Amino acid sequence: MQEDEQVQKDGTQEEQQLEQVRQILLKQKLEQTKSEIQSESRAAVAQVLTEALHDRDSADGSVQKVLQPMVAKSVERSIKKQRQDFVDYLYPLVGSLVRKAVAVFFTDFIEKTNDIIENSFTFKGLKWRINAWRSGISFSEYVASQTFLFRVEQVLLIHKETGNLLHSLAASTTDTQDADLVSAMLGAINDFVADSFQSPTQESGEQHLGQIKTDDFTLFIRQAPQVILVAAVTGNMSRTGLEQLQFTLEEIQRIYFNELQSYAGDAKPFDSTSGLLQDCLLAEEKAEIDDKNKRPWYGWITLGLLFVVLAWYLYGWWVTHQVVSKIEDLNPPPGIVIQSLSSSGRYQVELSSLRDPIAPETYTWLAENNINTDFIRLKEVVFLSVDKRVIAQKVTQTISDYPTLRFDIEAMTLGGELPISEFQSMTSKLNQIPGQKLLQIDTSQVVLLNNQIDLSQSQAVNEQLFVTLVGEISTVQITFESGESGLGEDQSANLDKVGELYLKVEALATRLNRSANLVIVGASDSTGESAYNQRLSRQRALVVREALVERGLKPEHVFSVGVGEIDLPGDIKSTRKVLFNVMFAELNN
Repeated sequence: MQEDEQVQKDGTQEEQQLEQVRQILLKQKLEQTKSEIQSESRAAVAQVLTEALHDRDSADGSVQKVLQPMVAKSVERSIKKQRQDFVDYLYPLVGSLVRKAVAVFFTDFIEKTNDIIENSFTFKGLKWRINAWRSGISFSEYVASQTFLFRVEQVLLIHKETGNLLHSLAASTTDTQDADLVSAMLGAINDFVADSFQSPTQESGEQHLGQIKTDDFTLFIRQAPQVILVAAVTGNMSRTGLEQLQFTLEEIQRIYFNELQSYAGDAKPFDSTSGLLQDCLLAEEKAEIDDKNKRPWYGWITLGLLFVVLAWYLYGWWVTHQVVSKIEDLNPPPGIVIQSLSSSGRYQVELSSLRDPIAPETYTWLAENNINTDFIRLKEVVFLSVDKRVIAQKVTQTISDYPTLRFDIEAMTLGGELPISEFQSMTSKLNQIPGQKLLQIDTSQVVLLNNQIDLSQSQAVNEQLFVTLVGEISTVQITFESGESGLGEDQSANLDKVGELYLKVEALATRLNRSANLVIVGASDSTGESAYNQRLSRQRALVVREALVERGLKPEHVFSVGVGEIDLPGDIKSTRKVLFNVMFAELNN
């Protein structure tokens, strides 16, 4: 029994060993076979990869749908992990690209500008226009014929069996031909040639056009089993260009084989042939003898003129802006008010202002502040300013006609000596100054000369003089100490002035047929009892009346009255005084 079990155990071990040997051998064989298959498959896939991707993407668009998110995610992950590296990599590249783009733009702009000028405004350009007109072709076509050895103007891709246009591409969008019409005409011409010039030994359809030449261009026709490629060329097509046409045609036939086989009139699948057809739009310029020495002088000159004009315009704008800024920073003198200030263009400034006649001229004021007034258009309106500074200037100007007078602008007081007739004239002039009452000029210090009054003056002059003297009397005040009614020695001059003025008023009143009376009003402050203050104010008025009667005033024309205490805010000393007022009435004839 034990021997059987031992034998069975040995047999099992042998089978396991054989299985291990078998797996080792088979695994090596499988890996070798797999390697060979992968190598052959790689070569096979490499040969059809482009066509396979194109076919699958044309069928359901799945290639782009799969690759696009994969590429996007891959780029996104790379940028997130190596963001700074990407910045370092792209920074010099972007700067270089920007500089290169700017340089290419300016170079291309100058060259194009130079070409436009040479072809349009030079003697050669005018000559070409005349020749184009004589030849009955457009100027652009003639320029192309004179500039290029050859240029492919348009390429057409035509389905061979049906003659339908599959796709077309033109070098210029301005002078393109109707592609469908050209395709139909070529099909008809090709069929005509095949039917008319076929030899008996040739099979039907073997005759094909290879080239059609006209006065303006040449059609080069290349055919493949299922598609025709046509190129409209001006000039003489080079061998390189013909080889490119043939190569492009073969590529289209190979890549779009399935689409051409299943073509049923829908040309949309062939829209993607633009990249291949673009390679056929070749052009080769004529070599010039002095090409190495050629410089785009016209372009540089035009660009230089543009910069000069731009600099001239910007300079004018800058100067105008500077003038406006300087005027805005100035403080106008008294009597000038700026209403509006603006620039209406280059070297054009609009200035609206108000000016008092006594103020300096606006242009003079601007010139004194180093402002160019040549291009300032001024709209000035005359007005009468009530600015105290302007009124003071007018008062000073008026008083300057009287050398014996002094005017203190700070204290607003007028002093000196003046004949009474001139004083009346000066007062009349001052009253005509708008707003002069705002200054409250004190004329009490003016000494009036010439006691005798010339009564031969006109009625209007006497009237004005009468009013002036009455006003002068009302400005005189006699002050007292608190509780006192006696006159001080310093009040004698004021009493003399009142007496002198009133005597002149009486003389003028007689001339004007009036009666005049002098009223003396006494007052006191609010300290003490009211009854005592009433008696004190009356006593002060009586004392002044007696002093004036002693100076020659008629007692019957001088009246005194006491008004008692006057309670005013501020300094109570201002209420301890005697005031004067002249009351007059017209007499009946």
